[in-house]
Amino acid sequence: MRRAVLILAMVATASVPAAAQSNRVYVAGVFAGNGGGRGPVDVGTFPTAGGLVGLRLTGAWSLEFEMDRGFGESSERVFEGLLSSQVSGPGPYSREELERTGIFGRSAHSNSVANGYSAHVVWKSREPGRVNVALLGGLSWRTFDQFHSLAITGVGPGVTYPAGHPSLRSFAETRALTGGGLTGGVLVPIRVTPALTVAPEFRVTLGVITDESTYKVAHTGVRVMWGF
Repeated sequence: MRRAVLILAMVATASVPAAAQSNRVYVAGVFAGNGGGRGPVDVGTFPTAGGLVGLRLTGAWSLEFEMDRGFGESSERVFEGLLSSQVSGPGPYSREELERTGIFGRSAHSNSVANGYSAHVVWKSREPGRVNVALLGGLSWRTFDQFHSLAITGVGPGVTYPAGHPSLRSFAETRALTGGGLTGGVLVPIRVTPALTVAPEFRVTLGVITDESTYKVAHTGVRVMWGF
C-alpha cells in the first residue's frame, strides 16, 4: 500500500510542468484526535501529529499524501495462574488433578499506536471570501504494535513434558497489526493570510484490521496549511 502511494505521488508530480510545480504544491501540519473501534486493539482515543503534501491539479481539485504518528497505548492486561493442564482420560477433573498436572505462568498483553498514512482526492470550493469548504475521499491506514509475553512460573509434579516442550517455554513477542479502509471527510479552510490557511477537519474511515476484524474510526483535527 505504501509503495502504491509513493508511485502515485511520483507519477502525479511528473505530470505537472516544472515551472508550475512551485505554485501547485502545498504543505500542511496536521494535529488531530483519533477514536473508534479497532477490533483487537484497545487504545481508546489518542492524539496524532503529522504532515502532508498536496498537489493541486486544477483550481478545485488536488491530491494529498499524509503521514502522521499516533501517541497512545493500552493498559496491560495480565492473567496469572493455571495456563494449561496435562490431564488424560475422560473428565470431569478435580481441581487438585488439574493443578497436579498443570503449568502455571503469567501472561500479559498490551497494544501501542504507530504510524498512519493517507492518500486523498480533495475538492475545494472557490468562494471569494476567506472561508471555503472542501471534501476529501481516499484511503487511510494505521499500524499498531501488539505485545504478548508469557513467563512460566511453575510446573506441577504430574507434568511429563520433556524440557524444551512448547508448553513449557517463556516468550515475549511483538506483532504488527494494520487497520484501514475507505475514508471520507470534510474540512473548512479559513484563509488567514494569502499563504496561510487554517482548516478544521473531520474524517471517517471504514475498513478492516488484521485478522479481518471491523475497523471504524473518526479523525477530528485541524490543519495549518501553506499554499493551499
